[in-house]
Amino acid sequence: MRINPDLVRKLMIYVEDTVSIDKLITSADIASYLPNFTEEEIYYHVRYLDDDFYFRKVDYFMGLGFMIYDLSPKGHQFAETMRSDTVWNKTIETSKKIGSATLDTIYKIGIDVVASLISRSLGA
Repeated sequence: MRINPDLVRKLMIYVEDTVSIDKLITSADIASYLPNFTEEEIYYHVRYLDDDFYFRKVDYFMGLGFMIYDLSPKGHQFAETMRSDTVWNKTIETSKKIGSATLDTIYKIGIDVVASLISRSLGA
């Protein structure tokens, strides 16, 4: 299965916005929030993000069940960098132009897009 950057972004922002000290996120929560994606797609992407240290802790259950406890600092950085539609759209546009859509590349492009927006807003 290929990584879907749009699913990653939606998933990371949802987790960041929803999880708290007394609230975990379950696979059922995410499936309800992202009905246009299959349980298999969601599970695969959660596993991928967990393997790449975007989450602080995830527990997995029989089948496709899981609970996400929190994002890691890396996960928070990704979610905050990609939260703006302006940043996201420019990031994906640039990613397509250069022909690379790995999460590391997308994140690096996003950082550059944010830096460019900062420079423009400061008149530099």
